[in-house]
Amino acid sequence: MSNLGTNNPSNNDVVDQKALLVFIDDLIKAKNDPSITEKELPEVRKLLLNEVNLAINSHLVNLLPKKAQLELDKLLDENPSDEQLNVFFIRNVSNLEIEVAAALLNFRAAYLYSVRDQIVKAVESISPVVPNVQTSVDEKILSAPLSPAPVQPSAAPNQNFDFPLPSAPPAPLPSTGNPNDVKKWN
Repeated sequence: MSNLGTNNPSNNDVVDQKALLVFIDDLIKAKNDPSITEKELPEVRKLLLNEVNLAINSHLVNLLPKKAQLELDKLLDENPSDEQLNVFFIRNVSNLEIEVAAALLNFRAAYLYSVRDQIVKAVESISPVVPNVQTSVDEKILSAPLSPAPVQPSAAPNQNFDFPLPSAPPAPLPSTGNPNDVKKWN
């Protein structure tokens, strides 16, 4: 369990933080960011450790029902030990280890595969290379064609939704330009 607002670290907390530092070191190696120097590495590790703890804590607190969140607030007002917090989360979060792992995986994905990096790589892979023309990635992103949103195949008309669906006929399919060629869904 990460140290959720406590000032009295237990032996287990120290072990957990060491395990998180190994996780962070692996992230830094996997990211292979050339802008991080050896001199900056300790500060980066410290910041990432704080961010990982925050991600785990946020994930676990969001899993709690409202009543348990209020109970946690009261418990935190009493400056609980790490052991008391561990017992609280074990009692209130089913599959605690799995949820902590999910928080770590989400953090890893967000750190290593930021959306902007994915967009930049995608745009660079599909953009034609034109010699002597400098365009920024932002210009490429803005000019990239948008794809339609994916459609759920199971979303059939008149399913049991929480709201009524209109009973309008489906839209016509695109035609070839000939007015007699308009097709409709059956």
